[in-house]
Formats: sequence, structure tokens, C-alpha cells
Amino acid sequence: MATPEWVAAMQIGDGFIVMRCQDAEYQILFKPDKGEFFNETTFVTSVNALEEMQVEVFPGKQGFICASTDGLEKVQLDLVTGNLSRHFLNLWRHIYEKLNSQQIMISILLIFSIQKD
Repeated sequence: MATPEWVAAMQIGDGFIVMRCQDAEYQILFKPDKGEFFNETTFVTSVNALEEMQVEVFPGKQGFICASTDGLEKVQLDLVTGNLSRHFLNLWRHIYEKLNSQQIMISILLIFSIQKD
């Protein structure tokens, strides 16, 4: 949930949420939930879902919010550090700061078509 003054976010499992408050850097709100083995995560239907759920309220006026499934983690996150990749930062800075709404939609469609290849 987002208001002009704060964001309340929750996450269960993998995927990621990125936010940038006005005049601040992009930040990952929660580290993606990764199990002990590859492709292991907590699902919303898991018995321990409530215990694994991450919830927090982030104060500040947001300039950007992005939620993603785990499908983009490999290209948008640095899998060693868990931080945003340079690719993510450069791409979204360009999209957010330089393009109009029609150009943004075209860019997003191109990103997803590239991901399939």
C-alpha cells in the first residue's frame, strides 16, 4: 500500500520490491527468500508463510516503486551481493527520468521480449 507519505510492503517468497524515495537511491525493500536448495522458496500456501512473511512501513515520499517476480532476479539483481545490478539502475533511471508514458510502455514490452530470448 502506498500513500504520498509512506509505503507499507510485505513479501513472502522470492521476487523483489524496489523503491526510491525522492532525492534518495534505489533500494531493495526485502531480500528475496531463498531456501537451502536451488528453486526453493516459501509460498503463500506454505504452512510457515506467516512466519516467513516480511512486513515493514517505509516513510518518505516515493519517486519510484517496482515489484517483480523472481523471473527478473537474474538480470536485475547482483546474485552475489543481493544488491541491484548496474543494469537495473541504468535501465530504470533512464526510463523513469527521460521517457514519457508511451515510451515507458514500449520500453517495458521490449524488456520482456528480450528476457524470452
